[in-house]
Amino acid sequence: MRVERSASAVLRCALCLAVGLVLGSSVTEFAAPAPTPAPAFIPYTMRERLGANLYMQTAAEYRACCLQTYRLAELRLASLMAARPAKPAVIMDLDETVLDNSAYESYLYETGQENGGDLWTIYERDYPGWPALVPGAKPFIDKAEAMRVTVIYISNRSERYGSSTIKALRHLGINVEKIEDRLYLKTDTSDKTKRRDRVAAKYNVLLLFGDNLRDFSETFVAPKVSGEDGANGYNKAIQDRFDRVDAAVFHFGQDWFILPNPGYGEWENLVGDDPVRRLRPSGMKPINFPRNRAPARKP
Repeated sequence: MRVERSASAVLRCALCLAVGLVLGSSVTEFAAPAPTPAPAFIPYTMRERLGANLYMQTAAEYRACCLQTYRLAELRLASLMAARPAKPAVIMDLDETVLDNSAYESYLYETGQENGGDLWTIYERDYPGWPALVPGAKPFIDKAEAMRVTVIYISNRSERYGSSTIKALRHLGINVEKIEDRLYLKTDTSDKTKRRDRVAAKYNVLLLFGDNLRDFSETFVAPKVSGEDGANGYNKAIQDRFDRVDAAVFHFGQDWFILPNPGYGEWENLVGDDPVRRLRPSGMKPINFPRNRAPARKP
């Protein structure tokens, strides 16, 4: 969580309609600030992320994945609660776990901008009415609270704009009673370990939710790699994260539940400045079937 304007008027209209459906007619237009420099490193632009954004906003498959995750988590929580644990709690990330920010991604695409600190800060601070709900998140939260489970939110949204985050939750109908004691926002580091430890010291944490593996453990932080390490360095780092996931497989579906996020995440740190080189080669020989080529898009 960037880029050129829409390639056609038809696509522009379709995106505007999608944003409108997500936001509703009552939300005011995002006031674009003066253009800011793009981040120093962008693995691929917002134009190239269009498919990911469309997937999150239009694919029933994305909705099904989210509903499936939360439905299985609900069953797991009910099973754990049958043992009547003391002070039960669940920990949830916010962005792309509870809050759907795909309309912000659409804004970036439509205005031809890349995501940067200034833009995200303005969005987070001034537009609490923009986020939608990740499918299944609110029903799960409601059912967990009905089981008398404390729902804790650990997010890397800024603590400085905590009041706006609370407004976003309230706007979406999420219970904000005693939220000041249940909301752990970022102060000086994206590492959530200490915040998770603080929660674990007060509660019996049964389940954790996130869209980024670092929402569960810092063991999944992307290793530091640079162009000097070459393709093998990147591939080794990617495999290292795969291996760490395999080593933690017993957590998934038991106490860790991950949501799909094709738009951005920790994985981007390992694609390098030439993302195509991270793709696995097919091994197929070139075959030229001109009549079967997809028609070129109109400029």
